[in-house]
Amino acid sequence: MAERRKKQTHGLASEILSFGELLSGAMFFVMPFLQRPYEWSTSEVSEMIGDLLAASNANYKNYMLGQIIGLRGPNKDIEIVDGQQRLITVAIILAYLRDRLGGRGAAFDGDLQTCILAEGRPRVTPRPVDALFLRDLFQARDSGTRLAAALATVEKEMKEDKERYEARANNPQALMLNTARVVRLRLDGLAIDALQKFAEFILDRGIINFIVADDRTQAAILYRSHNIRGRRELSTADLMKLEAIENTGLDAQFKEKVARSWDAAEDSLGRTLFAELLEMLPLLVTREPTKRPGDLDEWRTRVFSAVKAETVILNMLPLYAGMMTQLLSGEVEADCRAEEDRRALEETNSLLKGMLFLRDRHWIAPAIAILYTHREHPRFLLRYFRGLERLCFACFFDAIKSEKRHQRFARIVAAGDDETLLAAAFDLGADEKQIVSRRIREPFARYNWHQRAMAARANAACAGGRSFGQQEDVSVEHILPAKHCATWAGNGWTEDGVKASCNMLGNFVLLTKAQNNKAAQKTLPEKLEVYFNTAGAPVHAITQDMRGATVWTEAQIRERTERLVRLLLAYWNIAE
Repeated sequence: MAERRKKQTHGLASEILSFGELLSGAMFFVMPFLQRPYEWSTSEVSEMIGDLLAASNANYKNYMLGQIIGLRGPNKDIEIVDGQQRLITVAIILAYLRDRLGGRGAAFDGDLQTCILAEGRPRVTPRPVDALFLRDLFQARDSGTRLAAALATVEKEMKEDKERYEARANNPQALMLNTARVVRLRLDGLAIDALQKFAEFILDRGIINFIVADDRTQAAILYRSHNIRGRRELSTADLMKLEAIENTGLDAQFKEKVARSWDAAEDSLGRTLFAELLEMLPLLVTREPTKRPGDLDEWRTRVFSAVKAETVILNMLPLYAGMMTQLLSGEVEADCRAEEDRRALEETNSLLKGMLFLRDRHWIAPAIAILYTHREHPRFLLRYFRGLERLCFACFFDAIKSEKRHQRFARIVAAGDDETLLAAAFDLGADEKQIVSRRIREPFARYNWHQRAMAARANAACAGGRSFGQQEDVSVEHILPAKHCATWAGNGWTEDGVKASCNMLGNFVLLTKAQNNKAAQKTLPEKLEVYFNTAGAPVHAITQDMRGATVWTEAQIRERTERLVRLLLAYWNIAE
């Protein structure tokens, strides 16, 4: 216990520094490939300048501008994990102050320029694609004339070619020019003495909490624990990008090419889904799950232990992203050389559409793994996806607990195409089968999406496994209304009877949203009229199953539930 109370570093160092101290010491700040571009607009820049002006005019002892989180890099470099927006904005403000205050004294001029550029290099270096722009127009000692010409062009475009100006307005370099324009709008009116006071306030009393981490995982955890002004959340994908591009020994000539390929794959999926794909990479590459999810060092070591980083990023990652896109559309492509292959692919895609009704996406990794190697075998794919779909619904019923799911799906990836191993991986234990059998007969009352997933799955069973309907316009209609009402009370239904029966599988049909609104709390004959005689509306198999009904009792709901359950258990090969 006493040992724990001794001072520890925890792999972090933190210090409150003024911008003058931060930017005039031995450190140089670089934005790695993971960083998003500069994106501050007029409002953020104007707010920062306004806050600093107000604090300066009020003679505050200091003014805190949040935190900067960095990672120790080679030599004197600090890789910025968070703080890019403020550092670049401050660099632009300091360049303006340098140009207007030149000649106020050698010492003062030297202080300003040292905070902008020292030892022949900029103190703040953005992403490589923007680095030369920032240096040429702002950081170089003779940049004033070039910046003035660039701003004149911007002003002209704003007046004469607004469409072109707006088309480029969110480009990071255009945003840097906009920052320079806002700086001038806010500061051009200050007299020289007031401007020097403002400059001295920024350098001496504009303060920052500067935190440096020794490793990337520590930096990532720290970043996520703080809500910082100007923050745009770094995704897991951003952090893994740095691991892949900066820390796997890639030659400098490959880095930009690899970064562009990475960005293209990310853009095709979107940030959230792409981050999920990256978390799957160790499993997809090595067929073994990570032991410490979220640990970036393990992620890098596992992913690139057997395959070169450029091969993973340039070849495998775009293919995986394309497969994930297909899977999430419910329309995978495969080589169909015979009619039987075509039918197998049709059923596989139907199963996929049903799995998309579920919220759990553990199945994506094994689905990608098998598509990567067996796209030319549709009948094998169907057997595979039948097992995968059964496992997904076992998770849906909580027959497989959440803490065990990652390992269960990892076993499938590890099995590859060995059908003996796959049969074991897909199999459900006796207790798991019992839970499925029990839960499927119980009411689905907790979430609407639970009801929708089960009605869609039962619909496919009624259609022989090949029809899940269109997700964008399909909703669950309760034949017996979910709320007790006068219309159905006249048929002998009590409030307790409605609660016990309305959310059972046998009480569901699928309708369009418009049909559902129309059916509402109508009588059974009126509902059936909506089900079967609405012009242009599809009649789903589970709805067709209701044709000919004349009354609707608790016994009929239970009988229909049991009939649908038997269809599903037979398809899943679950014997009772």
